[in-house]
Amino acid sequence: LPFFSVRQAPSATRHGLPVAAVPLTPDTTEHLNRRLRSDTVILGEKEKIGFDNMTDVPFTDVATEMGNKLYANTVAVGALCGIFRVEDHLLAEAIREHFQDKSEQIIQDNTDAARRGYQLAGEN
Repeated sequence: LPFFSVRQAPSATRHGLPVAAVPLTPDTTEHLNRRLRSDTVILGEKEKIGFDNMTDVPFTDVATEMGNKLYANTVAVGALCGIFRVEDHLLAEAIREHFQDKSEQIIQDNTDAARRGYQLAGEN
């Protein structure tokens, strides 16, 4: 997916609008612009994505520092969990479940990446 978003349950509108969005590629800008509220939290790599009102979080740089740029998505998931104060053990359980068919090393590396994203959310 080129982006993911978190939505509140629909209220008076037919579709709920995202309360948080994480655009992962520049081509998502047009699509997201139509779906954002004024108070939507936008996280991402500002230089790469280009939203003016987004919180700049260097997902790819952090993932690369952790050993593999492929962890960028997991860093992003961790950051969202940090913003919404998801309990750390629930994040770790979700990572383990998602990567259950992978090696223990991959599970641990992704858990570490998610925890680093969680920490980033607290720093921003």
